[in-house]
Amino acid sequence: MEETFFRMNPNSDMCYECFFCDDGRFALNQSIGLPGNESVIYKDKHVFITPDISPVVLGHFLIVAEEHESSFAGVSDDVFASLTKAKLFLKEKVFRDQTVLFFEHGSILQRSAGSCIDHAHMHVLPINMTTNMIDNFICNSIFINSKKEPATHEALQQCVVNLQPYLYYEIKDDMWLYSVNKLPSQFFRQMICSVAGGSYNWKFQFRSIESKHLFLDTLRLLQNCIT
Repeated sequence: MEETFFRMNPNSDMCYECFFCDDGRFALNQSIGLPGNESVIYKDKHVFITPDISPVVLGHFLIVAEEHESSFAGVSDDVFASLTKAKLFLKEKVFRDQTVLFFEHGSILQRSAGSCIDHAHMHVLPINMTTNMIDNFICNSIFINSKKEPATHEALQQCVVNLQPYLYYEIKDDMWLYSVNKLPSQFFRQMICSVAGGSYNWKFQFRSIESKHLFLDTLRLLQNCIT
């Protein structure tokens, strides 16, 4: 049976237990002996950056919204501006001349778009991929029939209005989204592992010794860039 990473109040659409919110934040880290709050190296009023709990490659980070929203499409203008600043920080201070992929499973609706945790979080990792490679993977899947469109803030906001889940990616300052519905869990991770190798399923991998070491190495990478 697939693990559930939050519970919903049956009388409300609001999440009351989430692994990115309140007391649930970093509960998984602490359960396997990884740093919790100490793994947050960048933070402002609206977002924070931390290593992914099961990095696919060295330098796999998450940008996470402080407040609970299901995706970054639904956040306020101020939060969206903080997201943009956090992305710029990673590109300029951490990755510099490397090719960096940003992606999000935009859930909008509960457990849609391949999302595991319905709290706005964006994956960030250095990987040698091109827009064509990403589009070919998406278009060759049997799950997505839509055409990509520019991922402007307005287009993302319209996804919320239309209750339309989406996939978002950004590479070399090109930002795109695909309208989707139900997708296999961790769809984008599967794509990345088809190129980089390794296990995409973080729900099992994050407990391994190799994954813990990669988490700590990724944390040190970020720490070294800001000291």
